[in-house]
Amino acid sequence: MKQLPNNSVNLIVADPPYNIGKDYKNNSDKQSKIDYLLFIKDQIFEYNRILKPNGTLIIYTGKQYNAHYRIEIEEYLDIKNDIVWFYDSSGVQAKTKYGSLYEPLIYATKHKKKYIFNLDKAQIEAYTGSVRKLSKS
Repeated sequence: MKQLPNNSVNLIVADPPYNIGKDYKNNSDKQSKIDYLLFIKDQIFEYNRILKPNGTLIIYTGKQYNAHYRIEIEEYLDIKNDIVWFYDSSGVQAKTKYGSLYEPLIYATKHKKKYIFNLDKAQIEAYTGSVRKLSKS
């Protein structure tokens, strides 16, 4: 990412390691808290650097460090929405706490008002089969 030129990317969709100790066989998800917070800081700085002035960031943050991501993102970008990816966790049940049923994402833009949002592509069918009519605001 450090080799990409400044202001060169329209959209970043990122799914970094969550630092929860998941074994990916490369220790990418096993940093100290301090090291991971520095990773977040550097990552968001680089995203801001390479985003075009009307660029957009969508980032999966995981629940454990979502607040830290928000703080770093707000230093550079305008957070438009939180997106919640809800899923069925019937395959993995927690025995000592509530199970995880969602992943948080943050949707942010580099410019507060001048950014691209494709409304037609954002509309989705509801479970009923009806099409949502989204407002233009």
